[in-house]
Amino acid sequence: MGDQTVQLDRRRPTYLVTQRTNAGSMLRPKELQICLARLHSFAVNLLDHVSISVSDLEVAAVFYDAIMTELRAKKVYHLPEAIGYGERCDNGNIHNSYLSIYLSENTNTDARRHWCFKAETRAQVDAFYSTGIRHGGMSDGSPGLRTQYHASYYAAFLLDPFGNRIEAVCHS
Repeated sequence: MGDQTVQLDRRRPTYLVTQRTNAGSMLRPKELQICLARLHSFAVNLLDHVSISVSDLEVAAVFYDAIMTELRAKKVYHLPEAIGYGERCDNGNIHNSYLSIYLSENTNTDARRHWCFKAETRAQVDAFYSTGIRHGGMSDGSPGLRTQYHASYYAAFLLDPFGNRIEAVCHS
């Protein structure tokens, strides 16, 4: 295989990849696959996992089961002291993340702290919001564009039944 250059533009989530092969300027399918795999290894999700504390795990399960279903995040465990959603990282995949919800007498509801979940579509943001309201959440900002962040930032904010501030966002 020939030389490979990968450049990351940190201002935008785009990559410029060029590769010269020994046979000329055309990328062969296997070389392109290797190049894309190397590029993917540069993409890093910042958070591995986060935790939210609640005072009633069964109430939390009803609420979070509903909104996580709307965001297509699967439940990965339900223990007497915690529930979890998302996908755990392992040796083969370091790009996953998950949410743990722990039973605790000391919930943290600092207004400056919130958890933002990625949505693939604006319809998922809308469903996250309406489902959350129906399952015990309170509005902290109805679905809509937040152009102060960028032109396509579409989000909704909820307070869970314990006062934790959560958000769903779609960037397209």
